[in-house]
Amino acid sequence: MTGALSMLRQLLTNGAFLAVVWPQLPKDLHPQTPPLNGADSLFTAGGHTHQRMRRLLLNGFNDRALREQSPIIEMYADLFVQRLRREASRSANNVVDMAKFYGYAALDVVSDLTYGESFHGLEGDNEHGWNMAFFLGAKFGAVRNQLSYFYPLDSIFRCIFLQLTAKVRARNWKYTADLVTKRLEMGDLGAARSDFVSQVIGNMSETKEKGITRNELNPHSLAVTIAGSQLPTVVLATATYLLLRHPKQLQRLQDEIRSSFQTEADINVSTTAGLPYLAAVIDETLRIHHPTPIHLPRIIPNASFQGLPCRGQGPPRAHALEL
Repeated sequence: MTGALSMLRQLLTNGAFLAVVWPQLPKDLHPQTPPLNGADSLFTAGGHTHQRMRRLLLNGFNDRALREQSPIIEMYADLFVQRLRREASRSANNVVDMAKFYGYAALDVVSDLTYGESFHGLEGDNEHGWNMAFFLGAKFGAVRNQLSYFYPLDSIFRCIFLQLTAKVRARNWKYTADLVTKRLEMGDLGAARSDFVSQVIGNMSETKEKGITRNELNPHSLAVTIAGSQLPTVVLATATYLLLRHPKQLQRLQDEIRSSFQTEADINVSTTAGLPYLAAVIDETLRIHHPTPIHLPRIIPNASFQGLPCRGQGPPRAHALEL
């Protein structure tokens, strides 16, 4: 160990550059529901296609983008609080289905950032079934993901699943594809508005050499909508449940928030970023109950694979790997 540290010190002192090249395993697309137009999203693309999309799309999710998008997020946070107050005021026992309205809030935020238009779940007394449709799709996808490796259950369930969900998937696809078209027609709105599509405007190319194609943008936008609405809903509902089960921790969180802000107007994206106990509650929620319904497994190829050994043994060939 001493010799290794000495060699590392010498390399760094001499200005050498160290890099660990991790093996890139292909994604296992077998359990994935195929997009209606056959194009990959960032979640399913591999190799150069994934790098090309990632290079462009991740600019909409960095710290700078979050600061620019904060007015949209804060607007829906205000609508969420107002909706909860209306629901609680007319509830006979002050009981409100928090998971339902978390879902409305998450979907409104991510759809506005993705399409420039929300699903209007928080406004007035609106109700809709989009959250449940996306949730059932994710649930069926998780079941299908597990059954897809057991022949002949994989073929049977795939056939039944795709037939049962054909109309719903077609409806979701057309609705969100039309919303993408409307957002692209709005063009670059500059400083007036920043969202996930702001980085795409002017960077669409059908050559697949850089940027993203129009066909790739459709499945990607739908995937972001589903993930961006379902995952926050699960996290927020889980955190609420855990806090209600642990009154001391709930009180500590309330004390931190109420001592940090004098009025509701002081609460925003930037000011809440510095609350350590709030961050701890979020991290612990993710540790106890991670919201991702399925993993994106990788394939160990049949050919020679020079990966890192596990307990002295290499991974088996031609197997799916989930981490």
